[in-house]
Amino acid sequence: MQTTTSPALVAETFRNTFLSEESGVLTVRSGPVTYSIFFNRGLVAGAQSDHPEEGTLEAGEKRTARLIESAFSCIPELVEFHATQPPNEDSESDILSTVELFLAGVRVLAGFEDVRHALLGLDQRLALRANPSVPLERLTLKPIHGFILSRLSGHLSFGEIAATVGPEDELEAARFIFSLLLLGSVVADPPFPHGLLKVELLLNDHRREFAREEAELAFVREMFAAVKSQNPYQILGISETADSNEVRKAYEERKRALQNDRFLARVRERMRQELTLIEARLTEVFLALQGGASTHDGVPEEDLDLEALALRREVTKTGVAATLNEQERLAESYYQKAKKYFGMGDYYNCIQYCQQAIRQSDQISRFHFLLAESQARNPDRRWQKMAEQSYLNAIKLDPWNADYLVVLGTFYRKQGFAVRARRQFEKALAMQPGHARAREELGSVS
Repeated sequence: MQTTTSPALVAETFRNTFLSEESGVLTVRSGPVTYSIFFNRGLVAGAQSDHPEEGTLEAGEKRTARLIESAFSCIPELVEFHATQPPNEDSESDILSTVELFLAGVRVLAGFEDVRHALLGLDQRLALRANPSVPLERLTLKPIHGFILSRLSGHLSFGEIAATVGPEDELEAARFIFSLLLLGSVVADPPFPHGLLKVELLLNDHRREFAREEAELAFVREMFAAVKSQNPYQILGISETADSNEVRKAYEERKRALQNDRFLARVRERMRQELTLIEARLTEVFLALQGGASTHDGVPEEDLDLEALALRREVTKTGVAATLNEQERLAESYYQKAKKYFGMGDYYNCIQYCQQAIRQSDQISRFHFLLAESQARNPDRRWQKMAEQSYLNAIKLDPWNADYLVVLGTFYRKQGFAVRARRQFEKALAMQPGHARAREELGSVS
């Protein structure tokens, strides 16, 4: 027995009964009204209500459909399933009608806005299961449903799919995808850790993610305000007598607090400008205080001019140059780590460090090329498309590199795109007529 005030549990319990092919009664109580949905081996075998006015003018399938919609659209105080033998008089049913009743119920499900927001927060890509247990091809679908089915290719998340439909169809599309997720006809990549979609876990995860997002946004805003208003010592959280080691240690701690992997991707995107300015100003303050800190290390120099070192509202040219140098140093460090992991065959970590390097300096072709080489190791079509784009990024940044063209051509040849492959080999030979590998590869596709 299960009790809850979540309307989604009605749909989830209906789903569990259908997939487990159980016989019994699903009871939904809302205020003074109790709805009973009868199942025979997982198939709907009728419905009834103890409300005297419910279904008095209807009978049979229409009555059952309307009562199920009423059960889905209410705010329940109790949802429970009893494994008992259903009545015999309403026992005629089939898979198609049961699924149709389920879809109609989800279409009017109460409290759906919370579910929709939770689904929009998912990063997983969605795909239609190869052999779904639901006869989708026999369902009575609207044009928007057919369009949604065509988008469930494993390359788009729920939010990306929802964004491809018009505002008037967005809610219908969301409810349809949610129905298919509940039924297991649509699977997530990576999969849900608890198997089939469990709505309460989905909502709890979303609440935690939302709370984390709000906390991270508040942290970035607070730090951004601090670096605009505080003096250099306050920014690093050190005293004015700090020596160079203390300055460096404080700076590195502040930098660690701003590492990309600390923040959610959507927070990094939303606060991109603020994070860039914070990092630039931290570097500016660090370099200035490093120069002044030597007075506390026993080296006589001019007194540190705090007013001159006070944080400026705009990063100076010197500060920008220093920031760029720091970013280039970090980018090269990440790239070297990526190369190490690539040599070890650890392509996952290689990709992570390549992406970190590109975030610091996105105009270096070899960063994109190594990223492409790692992505290409994953046979999944989505990763192959990402690899292609990374190869093209590398070539765009270094258009006279014949080796890049040959590697891309080989990539296309393995994918079966002979025309594209030949074009890359010919470009490479036009740049370097003596390029042996380009000539050999060209011969293999001619």
